[in-house]
Amino acid sequence: MKKWILNLSFQRKLLLSFVILSCIPILLLGITTYRLYTHFIINMTERSSIDSLLKDTWNLCDMLTDDIKIQKYLRIEFPSISSQYSNDLTGSMELASISTYRKDIFGVYVLGENGGRYKSNYYSFKPDDFRQSNWYNQIITAPHPIWFPPHKGSFIVRSSIEDRFITVGLPVTNKATGQINGIVAADIRVMVLFILLIPKAIFFFNLIWKITFVFP
Repeated sequence: MKKWILNLSFQRKLLLSFVILSCIPILLLGITTYRLYTHFIINMTERSSIDSLLKDTWNLCDMLTDDIKIQKYLRIEFPSISSQYSNDLTGSMELASISTYRKDIFGVYVLGENGGRYKSNYYSFKPDDFRQSNWYNQIITAPHPIWFPPHKGSFIVRSSIEDRFITVGLPVTNKATGQINGIVAADIRVMVLFILLIPKAIFFFNLIWKITFVFP
């Protein structure tokens, strides 16, 4: 190879040098553009998928803690069981209307120290008194939102035990008294998170394939 280059005429050497020097900036530009594009796509994927879902779920719960109707439901003193069930039904119907906000949120719940229970999905509440549960007391005594790692079944409703969820919960402060009088919580299926990761996994697979193909 070296001998071949030495045997070239001056004009051919000059032309070869020009071609090589011309390719270097183009190659550097291509690599830089590719890296910027890759970084942009990864960031957009993250913001538009799992991060977006978690943020929207937290924002929804946070919004409900200040909602006037939710505040009212948590301040009610129920004169009878039938009165409580009637309010539970009305409140649940109102929460159900927010299920179109993000269909990948499994359920949003409002639980009060007064015994009131409200949910956005059609699953039945568990029969246990939630006020005696460990997860409820963790949420209601926490100074900040709590995210629970993946767990089998919903804490609150009778979901399939094969489903795994992550749960976020926030305490609700009575605006009239300043006292904590309930919680807002939401469930997200773990399977939904895996589904949101699929496009990103496909992108990385294609990226690795292209790198392997272009730079074997």
